[in-house]
Amino acid sequence: MTHRYTITTCLLAFVAAPASAAGRLDEAVSYTKPVAGGLVFAMLGDPEAEAKAAADATAKFAELRAKYPKTGLYKDGSGELVWAVEDGAYAPYDNVLFAADGVHLVRLDGDWWREKDFTGGRARLPDDEVRKQLNAPAVSFFANGKLLKQHTVRDVIAKPDELPQTPRYVLWSSGGVVNEQTGRFVLMTQDSHRLTFDYRTGELIARAPAGLGNPLLRTILIASGVLVAAILGVWAYLVFLRKPKVAVP
Repeated sequence: MTHRYTITTCLLAFVAAPASAAGRLDEAVSYTKPVAGGLVFAMLGDPEAEAKAAADATAKFAELRAKYPKTGLYKDGSGELVWAVEDGAYAPYDNVLFAADGVHLVRLDGDWWREKDFTGGRARLPDDEVRKQLNAPAVSFFANGKLLKQHTVRDVIAKPDELPQTPRYVLWSSGGVVNEQTGRFVLMTQDSHRLTFDYRTGELIARAPAGLGNPLLRTILIASGVLVAAILGVWAYLVFLRKPKVAVP
């Protein structure tokens, strides 16, 4: 499914998200997101944040809330509610992922996304704040709006001491993707791990190092080295060793 921002989301990129020295600070504003099968997901944001927007954006927020009064899945066009998310917790556009069946939803939780682009240096939070955020929800799995399973940051992170921090948040997520063919959700973490879940149940299936810690990296590097050596060998043969045919007068 191709992700595209609605006009409301685009507007708020300019009018509702002030910049700061610590990096861009985004606001929890309402938006809609297309879902396969003629459906649309509506996420309701913070009314106070939306009230700070420009007049035209505020009007669009009011229009969205009138058409979609709850956070949930609707039939596109008619605005008929298919199901509502039972807890109503906020997550930005990129942190809400759907299966094409219109039933299963994966949500990346927390407020870390507000400063995910922080580039201000090595910020370190107090230990009690770190513990609080590690014990907070990280990823939630829903079916028809009902919570199936929820994992905390501590559940999905293997090396919490290696996580980057901003002045307000512990950054733990590197994004995720839904695989329709296998029924899996793959989550990448900031401590260089890859976690695989069954999005139909929310159960964790596998955890493996990613990047330089990937156990397949050695095999991949060896195979790549063999391939490069073979290509260089053929090139050397053609250029230096192969004798050109001499024309017979």
